[in-house]
Amino acid sequence: MIAHSALDTIEDALITSPYLYLKSIDRIQEYTTSCFVLPGNVKMVLLHEHKHEDGIKNFFLDVWEAYLKVSLNPFQDLNAPIENAAFDARVRAAAKKFL
Repeated sequence: MIAHSALDTIEDALITSPYLYLKSIDRIQEYTTSCFVLPGNVKMVLLHEHKHEDGIKNFFLDVWEAYLKVSLNPFQDLNAPIENAAFDARVRAAAKKFL
């Protein structure tokens, strides 16, 4: 719910920022929301407690690479949820490694 509420803030930040990685977009209590915007206006949003910015950016880059591999599959509908075990495993491994 907190990450979803940050989408308006993300849209506002995209107007002024030329960067793909938007760190610390929104902060509610002890939680911080970070975002990584992919070409095609796909937004990856992460809600976190700590401020390990290099790890968060590396996590987003790893997930972006995994997303590219899935989205290049001609049988994957880009508007459908990603139900791919390899993608899920790669995201979990990136979270364990960088977060």
